Amino acid sequence: MEVFALSIATVAPTGAMAFNTTTSAKFAGVNIPLSFLLGTVAILLIGFCFVELAKNITGEGSVYAYNRRALGERAGFLTGWALTLTYICFAAGTVGLTADFGNVLLNHF
Repeated sequence: MEVFALSIATVAPTGAMAFNTTTSAKFAGVNIPLSFLLGTVAILLIGFCFVELAKNITGEGSVYAYNRRALGERAGFLTGWALTLTYICFAAGTVGLTADFGNVLLNHF
């Protein structure tokens, strides 16, 4: 089971790019490269913020601890739970997508 999960985790970034491109084409059209470039810059800036916050705020909690210190207790609480909900939804979506792929594969047999 662990080998299967590791295989899915290895392939997941490729699958995400395959699905993102078709959805982006509907909305961005010929500007897809620009949208991916802007998305990359945004992710790099977010990563830079995490690095800077990690230098100044020690302890566990990640997003909750950083947002609590930067934005206040209430915002830290809300963003911490929002991230937890994101992880739960991502896990459920990944399980659903894997089941759909498995269904398509088994239909070939």
